[in-house]
Amino acid sequence: MLIDERTSRAAESAVSARKAVLAGQWAAMQSRLGDKIVEPSTLLTVAAVGGILGWRGGAAKAAAAETKTCECPPRVKPSLIVGAFRSLAVAGLQVVASIASEEFVRTTRARGGEASGGATAEAVDASR
Repeated sequence: MLIDERTSRAAESAVSARKAVLAGQWAAMQSRLGDKIVEPSTLLTVAAVGGILGWRGGAAKAAAAETKTCECPPRVKPSLIVGAFRSLAVAGLQVVASIASEEFVRTTRARGGEASGGATAEAVDASR
């Protein structure tokens, strides 16, 4: 039993049209996401959360329930000031990374990155 060519071409046409719609939606989503990423409120929120996570990551770990068989010297607990400076350093590094990513997005857009991001139905058509 042979498949009717009109039916298969109609299906290929529908797939190509859907791919074109998806490509347009993808380009619009990338544009909105890029605009949202470079907003100062987003960058400050990311830096604040990173600073808190860095501060909590530097917190003393709970002692293991296992009994030690060796006689090790007691560990020196880091002071509160050391933990604060560590969290500030982590937050500073994250701010620098956020600024770098913002500049990357801006320069990519300035060079025409949006034109290369959008796909056409012909570029993704698998029927050829």
